[in-house]
Amino acid sequence: MKYKEKTKVELFRAAILREQNPALKLSLVELYRRDPLPGEVEVRMISAGLCGAQVNEILGKKGPDKFLPHLMGHEGYGEVIAVGEGVSTVSVGDHVVLHWRKGAGRDLPGIGLNSSQHEKIGGGPVTTFSEYTYVSENRCTSVPDDIDLRSIYPLLGCALPTAFGAISREARVGPEDKVVIIGCGGLGAALAFWCDLLRVRSITIVDVHPEKAEVARDFGASYLSKNELLDSDESYDVVFETTGSTEMIESAFDVLAKAGRLCLIGQPKLGESVTLRNFLKVYDGIRLFPSMGGGFSPENEMQNLVELLINNKGKASKLISHKINIDQINDGFQKMKEADCRRVILEFDHAG
Repeated sequence: MKYKEKTKVELFRAAILREQNPALKLSLVELYRRDPLPGEVEVRMISAGLCGAQVNEILGKKGPDKFLPHLMGHEGYGEVIAVGEGVSTVSVGDHVVLHWRKGAGRDLPGIGLNSSQHEKIGGGPVTTFSEYTYVSENRCTSVPDDIDLRSIYPLLGCALPTAFGAISREARVGPEDKVVIIGCGGLGAALAFWCDLLRVRSITIVDVHPEKAEVARDFGASYLSKNELLDSDESYDVVFETTGSTEMIESAFDVLAKAGRLCLIGQPKLGESVTLRNFLKVYDGIRLFPSMGGGFSPENEMQNLVELLINNKGKASKLISHKINIDQINDGFQKMKEADCRRVILEFDHAG
């Protein structure tokens, strides 16, 4: 059912980053709506995902932020309200997934909006932590509206396609491979989800929180603590490292089998070093490589993932543990630290 505004909403709320901070705090502001510019798409947001990438952004893990203050978020789902000149891939009334990987259509560098306090607020080509947003045409892809997937669709903006591409394209996991996933945050759980759907015979999740054993069971995996992994003599054909911890990256290298593949998804802090023990393992035919967003193409592959989600709604719903509203967004970032957290989804209530 398409959303229709009874009256034109001139102001909308958004969560923005004013300064990098260890408390993981964003600020709520009111922004003025405007007509979309050429190549832009205006979207009424329905849901968005809180991702580890935003945590790293707020903490300044990659260094100082030169563009403050600015909008945030890169996983979302909503309805197209208006399109700018030249937009041809989506239309008013379409439901769309918002994603950070480039898809079809115009490619714009970012946006600018005015706040009710006469402040200029910028943003990248896709942002999602706001009741309305303006995105570059190539950062949104049409999908069928499905009430059961409204809280799951945002994960198609980053976590699910990254995990799917890392498994199927970058690491080329086969059903007989022994796979270990180090770190069971949102991306680790997404990797386990796809491995389970793709019937990989051996999946192990490693995490510092024993509570993650429940996640492992939900996705047909076994659970090991960090110490159990290090003390074990087991080796693995494929290792996905999602934490960015230098200690765990080193350990991931240690547990690789001959001709194994180490896919690095989590990123260390700027300037940190990694020491690879027993470097002779490199000559055993192993591959060590960073994930590049799974090499995912929204234009060509989004509909395939949508179909897989439609056919596996129950299992996909287990990826989510918390749902919040925009007033609770800072609480949402705190929940991401908790042992029972899977993914936190921001849901928007457009009253009236």
